[in-house]
Amino acid sequence: MFEFKNGGEVWGEVASLARVFAFRNGVKKNIPHRECLRSQPFGVPLPPSDLDKRLSKLLKRTRGEMSFAQFSKVTGLTPSTLFRLEQCDQTITLRRLEPVLKRLKVTLWDVFGDGKK
Repeated sequence: MFEFKNGGEVWGEVASLARVFAFRNGVKKNIPHRECLRSQPFGVPLPPSDLDKRLSKLLKRTRGEMSFAQFSKVTGLTPSTLFRLEQCDQTITLRRLEPVLKRLKVTLWDVFGDGKK
């Protein structure tokens, strides 16, 4: 079906087409986190939501002077995930957020409140 020419040029084109297909069909495997979690198809970045900003603010305030490595031991998240959450480059599901908030002794209400700024 496909020929390998010039050391695999065709294979690179197939991989690019596979990424486009994955975006159009909702499959998000093996795609870097910035493209997968915080962008629309073709790498157009999404602005962070108000909820993302509130969580970021809570994490920064709670972490204080701790390093990401130290804070990761408290939260149970990796340092890179914490960094991306603080920068609003990544989102988190409620299922994954709940144990983090329990470890920080914070409720969802404390983070997101009633929606007023």
